[in-house]
Amino acid sequence: MLLALLLAAASLPDFNGYVVDKAGVLDPSAIAHVRQVASQLDHAGVAQVAVAAVPESALDDDSLEDYAVALFKKWGLGHGTKRDDGLLVLFVPGKPGHRKIRIEVGYGLEGVLPDGKVGEIRTQQAFPYMKNDDYSGAAVHVVDRIASILQADAAAGGDTAPARDSMRGGKGIGQAGAGPANAGGLVVTVLCMLALVVLLVTSGARRQFPGKKTQLAGAGLTGLSVVSLVMAGSGAGWLALVIGLIVSAVIWA
Repeated sequence: MLLALLLAAASLPDFNGYVVDKAGVLDPSAIAHVRQVASQLDHAGVAQVAVAAVPESALDDDSLEDYAVALFKKWGLGHGTKRDDGLLVLFVPGKPGHRKIRIEVGYGLEGVLPDGKVGEIRTQQAFPYMKNDDYSGAAVHVVDRIASILQADAAAGGDTAPARDSMRGGKGIGQAGAGPANAGGLVVTVLCMLALVVLLVTSGARRQFPGKKTQLAGAGLTGLSVVSLVMAGSGAGWLALVIGLIVSAVIWA
């Protein structure tokens, strides 16, 4: 179970801005344009939109939908769970017949962007460009269309209209540099692994190694680390967990 979680997390890129292109299919001008539009939406408190492009190999055995949901959760897109106004546009380039796009919409935006509207955006704004391997054009047109819908709804006082208690100024959970979730997962994991090492060392010093209490505590600390990383998401946190478990295994041996 732990190995499966580690492998799944390894295929999910970290959030480092509104555009994460691990497939290398977006040109600089498209990335700059999408970031500008996404930043405007984010700072206005309307929604938090992000675009990701990953190679087909990143999906492994996961479905496109499952991968998009996992990435959406890891990045924590949206201005908090109360608004749940995050949106992820995921591209998976490939040969003809294997080019994929998934638009994952937070619950708070489903009234403005229902399945029918999202399907229309894919058909009209993405597919014509993806057929020519023009993912830059697809990203720009998809994000521009989504932005126009969200901004119109916000201007009309709809679901996306910024509220007094909505987080603004680019401080959404997934916003790079302001996401306490990623830092929290790393901190919890580091503390748990340090505590596990101390437990093993003190247990060995008492010549009661490892001891039932130590084993139970170790399992609990490892489980707490995994839960915090699954919920918060942190590439550095998963690395810290692996290193901590390796050190603990050495002490155990």
